[in-house]
Amino acid sequence: MVSEIMTQGLAVTETETDTDTDTDTDMDSKIAALRVEFVNGLPARLDTISSLMALLNDQSEHRHELYRQVHSLTGSLGLFEYAEASKTARSMCNLVEPDIPLDDVLYSQDELNRLLAELYRQVEELVRSGQKKAL
Repeated sequence: MVSEIMTQGLAVTETETDTDTDTDTDMDSKIAALRVEFVNGLPARLDTISSLMALLNDQSEHRHELYRQVHSLTGSLGLFEYAEASKTARSMCNLVEPDIPLDDVLYSQDELNRLLAELYRQVEELVRSGQKKAL
């Protein structure tokens, strides 16, 4: 595709080459592969979060790691444009923030468990929809 741009009486011509299109296709393929790898790794990440939540009652030192894991998951889900799951993870993140007293976090465990179950459901849906796309 050729387009001309007039700048101060000078014509500048831009040409999109086949190489540019190939590069875009390669980049799209790499992003798609990263997305599949990310989605396939989500169940293990949720398992880690679940394990850390289980340790909160007896070993509160795991709280910071729990927050870090949930915060990282929230951002990653947003990066890959999984808005619904990112919103659920954000709700979890808000309940385990380091500034919140531990007693309040422990009091919120039922809500945290509900949100984690919702995330598992959302991730299962993402994995299933990714498998359908691969077929």
